[in-house]
Amino acid sequence: MEQKEMSEPISAAAVTYRERMERYEAALVVQNRDINRIGNLRLFAFLTGAGFAAGFGLSHRPVAAWIGGAAGLCLFLWLVIWHDQLFRERKRTTLQRDINREALLRVTDQWHSLQDDGSAYRMESHPFSEDLDIFGPGSVFQWCNTAVSPAGREQFANWLSIPEQNPDMIRERQEAVRELAPLLDWRQDLQTEARLHQGEFCAADALEKWADESEKSWKMRGVLSFMPILAWVLPGVTLVMAILPSLVPGFHYSPLALMVLLETLLLVWQYRARTKVLQDAERAAADIKVHQQILARLESSSLKAPLLQDMKNRLRDRHDRSAAEQTRRLARIVDALGNRNHQLYIVMDILFLLDWHFLFAIERWKKESAAHLADWVAVNGQLEALCTLAGIAHAHPDWVMPEVLEVPEVLEVPEDREVPEDREVTKVMKGPDSPKHDVPCRFMADGLGHPLLKAPCVTNPVLFGKGEAIHLITGSNMSGKSTLLRTIGVNLVLAMAGAPVHAKAFQFAPCRLYTCMRTRDDIEQGISSFYAELLRIRTLVQAIEAGETVFCFLDEIFKGTNSVDRHTGAQALIRWLVGQDRSDRPVMGLISTHDLELGTLEESCDGVRNLHFQETYENGRLHFDYQLRPGVSTTRNALWLMKLAGLPTEGIQEENR
Repeated sequence: MEQKEMSEPISAAAVTYRERMERYEAALVVQNRDINRIGNLRLFAFLTGAGFAAGFGLSHRPVAAWIGGAAGLCLFLWLVIWHDQLFRERKRTTLQRDINREALLRVTDQWHSLQDDGSAYRMESHPFSEDLDIFGPGSVFQWCNTAVSPAGREQFANWLSIPEQNPDMIRERQEAVRELAPLLDWRQDLQTEARLHQGEFCAADALEKWADESEKSWKMRGVLSFMPILAWVLPGVTLVMAILPSLVPGFHYSPLALMVLLETLLLVWQYRARTKVLQDAERAAADIKVHQQILARLESSSLKAPLLQDMKNRLRDRHDRSAAEQTRRLARIVDALGNRNHQLYIVMDILFLLDWHFLFAIERWKKESAAHLADWVAVNGQLEALCTLAGIAHAHPDWVMPEVLEVPEVLEVPEDREVPEDREVTKVMKGPDSPKHDVPCRFMADGLGHPLLKAPCVTNPVLFGKGEAIHLITGSNMSGKSTLLRTIGVNLVLAMAGAPVHAKAFQFAPCRLYTCMRTRDDIEQGISSFYAELLRIRTLVQAIEAGETVFCFLDEIFKGTNSVDRHTGAQALIRWLVGQDRSDRPVMGLISTHDLELGTLEESCDGVRNLHFQETYENGRLHFDYQLRPGVSTTRNALWLMKLAGLPTEGIQEENR
């Protein structure tokens, strides 16, 4: 196995990631050395300064003691600042090394060890994500996700689990991905910034909830509408009362005491509720500051893709101020608010009603910018999700960006694509050296492979011709039927997210995906595996009846019942699916089965086409080539596999091969 891996070609992306990882590892060696050296210098500066101060002090030379001690202290403080900066740089370098290490694991098919597999987004009742391994161990999410913030991870999870149906939106994402793909430094800097604050992001709905709270709720709790005026007038009057006794003979301090008492009562009033608002603002500002560091990179970029330009334009408030400017303004308010823990703050608070001023400043900020906050966070999530898709494009430059169609229409098929003789074909000359078949078809993929399979993997062409609704896939055990279904399904998920796909050519129209591949019984609810399969298919039927454009994948249809009912039920379902197919509302699907008799449907049902996989036997060994062929399977291998497993097969007539 190791020799095989050593002989496999290393991709250009793998070379790039390895070189970057090694460069950051070398930088870490230097940074660790510098940190140790500065740490020793800190200790030396402290001891030297203390020694000078003590030595000159004991020798009754106070001036020299003060100068020596101050010089040592200044040097020590400067080294402390430098030391802290080196620690921050080392943390950033460590993250950059880890980012490239993970990227290298992805392109060398070792990504199964990555921690973030998106298990939190798994839903057993989802129409396709469980069957296509979208989330969880060994999933699409684990293979490619680089988003860090909750908004970014949720956005990318939504793109995978809720396929985009707007062709224009898919094309806009594709254009953005094309522009971001070569910007490796920019994307990794963005990812590093997010990881620096990975533990500081709060839940997306927490920020939205904070932004929705307004001063109206305060008025309902009794805060007077003229309180902002009092917050300025009372401290002014208090200051005057403090100055007058020194200017006017006989003027007493009793009015000053009265004003201080009044201001103290105003601070006690609504203290708990006001403190909660200020603390919530501190937490929200910390999260907003993290987003600001990421969004500032987008604001200052020169990206030109329409979707990225639109995202940049959304980073403004109603006064056309940038998100970075407004978040910095909130940060200044909250940073000043951090002085509330200082012992002298209470005195200044009583004299100047600082808590109320901070409260009104926060409310003013929310009036001007809070309505845009949710959109700013959404832009951050969208940017991280696009960078994830760009990472796929960068790592796999040989993959194709799909062509998105408004509705299934005439698609161009490469010259070397096999076209069945019984299909209507018209040759169209595009040039003297580029003949192509122009085939009325609805979905086309050439050189299609599963994105998660170890490279190089076997690829196949898939073509749904005009009027074809169902491809019936037959073949023996382990021949590749289930993998084919997942290959098409996963590539469609990536295509509708806006990513490149593992193919040489890929043309499709947006559609809803439904699968029935892995079903199991539920003892608690009393549901058998067969009934669970029926419930999954019922969901498909309801979607078609509701008028959805559907692409479905049914593996070993009705496998949980006897052969007679399986054949009868499958035949009825296939005929119904074909009957529901319309040119303006397509119904397409792949159905795998061991029931070879279903192959006769192609003769009586125009919307069905038979395809199959086969195996060969050489020197008593079973070989699969995983190549898709027209027609019904003519080989079987169950008895051979039983013998291989050591099971008795005497008395059973072996099939001719």
